[in-house]
Amino acid sequence: MKRFIVWPSGEERNRVRSGFFTSTGFPHVVGCADRTHICIQSPSVDEPAYINRKGYRSLNTQAVCNHEGFFTSVNASWRGSCNDAHVFRTSGLCNSLPRDNIRLSPVKACRIATACAILHNVPVLFNMPEVEEGDIIPNIENNVN
Repeated sequence: MKRFIVWPSGEERNRVRSGFFTSTGFPHVVGCADRTHICIQSPSVDEPAYINRKGYRSLNTQAVCNHEGFFTSVNASWRGSCNDAHVFRTSGLCNSLPRDNIRLSPVKACRIATACAILHNVPVLFNMPEVEEGDIIPNIENNVN
């Protein structure tokens, strides 16, 4: 598996960061993570532990893709009843991420997330064209009158 699903490091990590920034405008991104439930047959041991919040038997699976859609991390070892946050917190992925990130209060984080969603939706609602890279003002402080 390690030959085909590899977490980026060194130059590859820089290439992925650059790829995400080019395609999305988000800096320092090395992967997009999500979790899903894979439906399974009824196990013969500890069946209730495999029943997820939607009521069916599953494995709670976490996966990460790079900017090209290639999987760089997969963990399909958790029973369906495990909470998504627990799956992430106990993963090698979580333990390998730097801890020097900015911590926001819940209220401020909520406001920022809502503002980002609004900023995404406004141009979509009004059919505004995407901003071309040449139209971006590189240093706004030098352009203030």
